[in-house]
Amino acid sequence: MTTQSAVEALELPFTSVLFSGLPGASWNKGIVITDLELANRLAFDQNLPAGYRIWLDVIENCRGMLRSNPRFDEAHEFVADYLRDRQEKDSVKLLEYRKKKLRKTNTPLDDFLFSDAKDDAYFVLSTIAINRFLDGYLDGPFLEDLFTIYQDGGWPCGMRSEQIVVFDPALVK
Repeated sequence: MTTQSAVEALELPFTSVLFSGLPGASWNKGIVITDLELANRLAFDQNLPAGYRIWLDVIENCRGMLRSNPRFDEAHEFVADYLRDRQEKDSVKLLEYRKKKLRKTNTPLDDFLFSDAKDDAYFVLSTIAINRFLDGYLDGPFLEDLFTIYQDGGWPCGMRSEQIVVFDPALVK
């Protein structure tokens, strides 16, 4: 069990790195899109353009494979408890955002940072943490590729064939 590695994935949503924007034109770890509406559609809709896969299904398939590990419940409980505690400690940021929204001083970036994209990031990063807790139970680099995209400041939000679709949050600023 590698809890330190799992914690690394769980801490990422509480850093300034999350959704900070991709680094320059040389970034090539997926299909970069610039349309936030399309990113949300790819991440959350069921009826997608031809060639795209339903994002929730992709991540749930990973979770399904992880569930076959006899230690899945232990890993899931560790991740859920850690994430809940960390979210409680970070709740002041949500309160500050709500105040800004009431005062109408919130920015489009604020809205993005507290949107469904963040909930999606929690879910995906918790899946990565479970896999890490289980010592990399799933073969292949897919989950670690997602982690790298988050570390690089992007939002992985879909799949086109076998390529990860990534929204660049720097465009929201």
